Amino acid sequence: MFSCNVCDESFTQKKFVKRHIKIHIEERPFQCEFCEKKFKKSSVLKVHKRSHTGEKPFSCVYCCKSFSRKGNRDRHLLMHVGERTYYSCNICEKKFRDNSALKTHATTHTKEPAFTCHICGKGFRRKASRNSHLLRHTATGEKPYSCKICEKKFGTKDSLNKHVMTHTMERTFLCLFCEKRFKRKGDLKTHTRTHTGERPHECEFCSKKFFSLFSLKCHSTMHTGEKPYPCEYCSQSFRQKHQKIQHMLKHTGEKPHCCQICDERFSSLFNLNRHQTTHIEDCTTISSRSHAYGSFDHLNESFV
Repeated sequence: MFSCNVCDESFTQKKFVKRHIKIHIEERPFQCEFCEKKFKKSSVLKVHKRSHTGEKPFSCVYCCKSFSRKGNRDRHLLMHVGERTYYSCNICEKKFRDNSALKTHATTHTKEPAFTCHICGKGFRRKASRNSHLLRHTATGEKPYSCKICEKKFGTKDSLNKHVMTHTMERTFLCLFCEKRFKRKGDLKTHTRTHTGERPHECEFCSKKFFSLFSLKCHSTMHTGEKPYPCEYCSQSFRQKHQKIQHMLKHTGEKPHCCQICDERFSSLFNLNRHQTTHIEDCTTISSRSHAYGSFDHLNESFV
């Protein structure tokens, strides 16, 4: 492992350290207005901001798919013209469509983490997983960024900005099949596939196909063994975000699901639904009793 002398971040190769050290010694005058990340060039900032705005200016001439980067669009075009470049693993000879997928796969052989927490030394295969883990080491575990509309709190400004969009954006994109509306064009496109049956996202490990890239990423963790969602209170990690959220309720004691009949609260929707069946059974018993008592009404009338 090779470590940075400034921040102690570790890397698998020396060239990665040299590339990383530049962030400490070079100026980055161009700052993102959404997440405050800084860049050396305005052109790089422009591309980065698309990850926040959802802009995808590069469209495929063969299908309706669009991309935020020209290189990604050009690589996609090769799928239509029949020219595909495959990247082969030197250890097991498995083939991948892009180099980033090959790099991720390579870690399954070496089991050597590419990103290390400089506080506790824990290793991670993905940078995003390491960054998420670092939030556990903040002094109080606080979430300093608060939504002005609903007061929900977030650990990063980027997460807050994404959340705020759910309040401010209108649902302008209409599904032609069921008339359901969406705030983002991309969400509409993914939803439309549930009607058309199109599954453009294919797993590189087992060739299973999915409607959305998010579903594919969740599925891929079954093959890689990656658990990118660590609990902020204990050492457990999870493959999917909803699993982490459900687990954390055990630590916080929060019970977000409330029964509309008796106001009893539950930590999971499953437990709430199971509880509500007791009300249905009670209502059925009362209803049957009322029906039985009603059969004697004619006797009461005879004594009037």
